Amino acid sequence: MGSDTREGLSKAELKELRVGSVATAAGKRSDTMLLVHISKARDKAVLISIPRDSFALIPSHTNKAGKVIPAVHSKVNSAFNWGGAPLLIQTIEEMTTLRIDHYVEMNFAGFAQMIDALGGIQVCSKVDINDPKSHLVMSAGVHTLDGIEGSIS
Repeated sequence: MGSDTREGLSKAELKELRVGSVATAAGKRSDTMLLVHISKARDKAVLISIPRDSFALIPSHTNKAGKVIPAVHSKVNSAFNWGGAPLLIQTIEEMTTLRIDHYVEMNFAGFAQMIDALGGIQVCSKVDINDPKSHLVMSAGVHTLDGIEGSIS
């Protein structure tokens, strides 16, 4: 699960990642959710992406103030914001009738570090890109991007 939370990031990381602060983007949403099944032989994996705006029944839960919130239909990524990983897992398990054994969460900094550990990622754009919000400037064609700055080759 990819989280858009800014919590736990240092001021330097917030600046380097260009993601705003906790004050400008409070809360946490699970913007990317992948359900992964790895075969017993460990030779195959199946991944299913769960769109963050999928309408789901969020189970009854207790909020941070101790109030019991009844089950409600909402976007599936609301579950993470309202009840963290346990409520998100329960929501997805009830949606799919599958049991989730393990859970991995990655924030912005972890995603950038993963890309760098892989030596970058290759992207191909048919058009030039100049995005002032992300500061990505890239000509059309194939480029290898690092986790933060964009083009490294």
